[in-house]
Amino acid sequence: MCLNNQNNNSCLDYKFRFCCPKKPTATVTVLTTTVSLTSTPSFQNSYPGLAVNYPINDLLNAGFQTLYEKFYSEPLKTSEILEFRQICRNDSILCAAGSRSGSNVLNLISCANCRSILTKTIINKPNFSGAAYWYLTENKNFGFSKLESIDQTTADYNDHSDNYRLSWHLDQGIGGWRVGNVTLLNLDNSYKKYIFVRL
Repeated sequence: MCLNNQNNNSCLDYKFRFCCPKKPTATVTVLTTTVSLTSTPSFQNSYPGLAVNYPINDLLNAGFQTLYEKFYSEPLKTSEILEFRQICRNDSILCAAGSRSGSNVLNLISCANCRSILTKTIINKPNFSGAAYWYLTENKNFGFSKLESIDQTTADYNDHSDNYRLSWHLDQGIGGWRVGNVTLLNLDNSYKKYIFVRL
C-alpha cells in the first residue's frame, strides 16, 4: 500500500512505502510567464508556518504525505525521528502536528525545512526555523514552540495554557506529552501525533 495515495502500479520505495509518481502518458504544454522580483512564489504560502485548527486536507492538497501517525500513548525514539531525515532533500518541508483522533482538523501544526527540524539540539536551546523554535534532544523530547523559552524537563512543561507548544517524549519508554494546552497525554489514545513531509 502506498502512503501517498497513489496506486500500487507505480514504483514503490519499500523502506518508507512511498510511491513514485507515474510518468505522464500525455503531452503537456507548459505556459511561461514573467514574474517580477517583488512577487512571492505561491508554494511558499502552501503550508502553515505555525497554525492552530488547520485542516489536514489543506496539507495533503499542498503535496504533503503522512510520514508518521501514532497515538500519543505510543513511545517514540530519537532514532525513529532521525530516520526520517534520510528521505529529506535540501528543500523538503516537514511538519509536526497533533490532533484529536478521527478529526480532520489538526489542533496545532508547524512546518519548516526538514533538515533544520531534524537536527539534534542541546537541552533548552531550540533552533528557530520557519515560524517556530524547534528542538530534538536525545533522551528528552522533540517539539516546537512559538517562543524561545522552553522547559525540557522530560517534555516542554513551560506555560500549560500556551496553545502554540507541541512536545513529545523521546527515549523514555512512554508516550505523550502535549499538543497546545492539552497536556498529560502520556497514556492517551484519543489524540494522535503526526509528521508530514513534502519532498
